[in-house]
Amino acid sequence: MTCMAWIRKIGAGGFGPGSVFNKAGFNSDLNGWHLRAGAEATFQVGGSAAIAYTLASSALSNGLWYHVAVTWDGETAAGSANIYINGHLDNASEPTTGGTVVSDADNDLMLGDRFSANRPFDGYMDGWQLYNRV
Repeated sequence: MTCMAWIRKIGAGGFGPGSVFNKAGFNSDLNGWHLRAGAEATFQVGGSAAIAYTLASSALSNGLWYHVAVTWDGETAAGSANIYINGHLDNASEPTTGGTVVSDADNDLMLGDRFSANRPFDGYMDGWQLYNRV
């Protein structure tokens, strides 16, 4: 899977980093995935036992446009995910892993927030793209 968007933060987001893409279940990160943007970009995947994530190393400043992209093979709990900021690989460290990936087939794809509406992205977004390939 590849997801990408142009983002421009103007604030911190609501109740933590704001969701850019979210395909996790209602008020839970244990059965799906999401890309969030706060002080930096994070990509998280819910596994059967734990949440695994990849963290970008570059800080995201308010008021600037960034092209944020994630590639993920969809098989391992974020173990093969990569975050790109403005076209450059930007993983802060090797992705963590934990548990077995749980199907997200029943979850709606949300843009700019998550299903429970408590992780709004505070800013502007444009050019969302989602592909079923890396």
